[in-house]
Amino acid sequence: MKSFGLATLAATTLALSEIESGFLGYITKFGKSYKSIEEYEQRLRNFAVKDALIKQHSQEEGHTYTVGHNHMSDWSDEEY
Repeated sequence: MKSFGLATLAATTLALSEIESGFLGYITKFGKSYKSIEEYEQRLRNFAVKDALIKQHSQEEGHTYTVGHNHMSDWSDEEY
């Protein structure tokens, strides 16, 4: 049971690392900067939600369009 918990923790950490790595690439690509660590963390959460939607869309069949990240991927719903 202990090893399952450790494996789950490791997988979660890896997933977060992949998201944050993608986010750092996004920041660089679009020239983003944030005023505080709190804003960075909120923007990262916004990006992670969009990233999950993009990945889900990519796994589904039958779409006639593609989706991907753009300069608004760190925006909140209110900012749209």
